[in-house]
Amino acid sequence: MPYTFDLSSNSSTKLLCCSTFTVTDNLFSSIILSLNSIVIDPRDPNYISLGGCDQYPRVYDIRKLPSNKDAPVETFCPKHLIKTREMHITGMSYSNTSELLVSYNSELIYLFQKNMGLGLYPVAASQEYVDSLDEPQMYVFCA
Repeated sequence: MPYTFDLSSNSSTKLLCCSTFTVTDNLFSSIILSLNSIVIDPRDPNYISLGGCDQYPRVYDIRKLPSNKDAPVETFCPKHLIKTREMHITGMSYSNTSELLVSYNSELIYLFQKNMGLGLYPVAASQEYVDSLDEPQMYVFCA
């Protein structure tokens, strides 16, 4: 695979702009999202996941950037957090089988498998589709 970025360059290269998923008055709007976590899938380093100040971990395929207009290839969220606004991601990690482990502030830790995704734009996912998804495995941190 050819190199995507020149690490010896003195200037930065914009890879993507991560935005919120919001719907107001039936219009889609976006605000740039502050990020807390970035991880690379160890089984396929073409996939990176970003987590920030909302409840949706986003998976990006770096081979499709920047041509796909900053759209993720997949998003995840526990069903009960989809409509929550105060929740944000505090950390993420990939397993050696490409499962995504996500921790939230004041919440549990969730393990998402690839088949639990909400699609490119999670707020547009139908309730029937969301209800058909399996629940992620949940963990709690005990000190």
